[in-house]
Amino acid sequence: RRALSLAKLSNRLALTEKGDSADGAVLSKRQKSIENKLELVQAQELLMEQSHAINANKPLMSAERLLSLMFDQLERVNKEDGGRSTIEESVQLCLIGLAICRSMDDKDATGIANSASRVWAKSLMVDLSSTWVELIQSQQTVTAQVLKESILGSTIFGRLLEEYYANTRKGKQNEVDPVAFQHLEENVLERLGLDRTTRAEMKRLLQIANTDYQEGQQ
Repeated sequence: RRALSLAKLSNRLALTEKGDSADGAVLSKRQKSIENKLELVQAQELLMEQSHAINANKPLMSAERLLSLMFDQLERVNKEDGGRSTIEESVQLCLIGLAICRSMDDKDATGIANSASRVWAKSLMVDLSSTWVELIQSQQTVTAQVLKESILGSTIFGRLLEEYYANTRKGKQNEVDPVAFQHLEENVLERLGLDRTTRAEMKRLLQIANTDYQEGQQ
């Protein structure tokens, strides 16, 4: 990891010298690659820490393998304590998952979108029947305030969305993020397996939630 950090610093110095030249574009691409590798290193360290792995210094896994490991851990923690884990632990794992997706090869936009959609969908599935579908079936009028007070703070998706906008996207509102929920909404909904009526109402609730948190950061 130290070698990657030094390479990143070297690239930044070279970028300063090269300016906007063709060589600068090559170095910028190389720096992005190094940053992605560093992101994967950190993700692997966190996942090893979460799973209490003894061999934390194993070679760097691929983004796909790390994402699979993240989903395995998320599945495990949600089977503990009668099917519920601490929300914080699940949110932490989902944030790691989104970071892994963001570090994937940006030439494969479809792959990034599909992987990130799986993360967002999984965060919803944990509470889908017990909270989201139950709310929809109650047919009560749901405003942004009601949703925030009664649902979002106590669900993995709600806390994930809050953490995403409060930390990951803080100061970066003008940058396009390929793993942002609003870009993946339809893909996420498709993965939930809901009937047409429930899906339409679920879409409305998720848009309310996303818009509320998004506007809160502007």
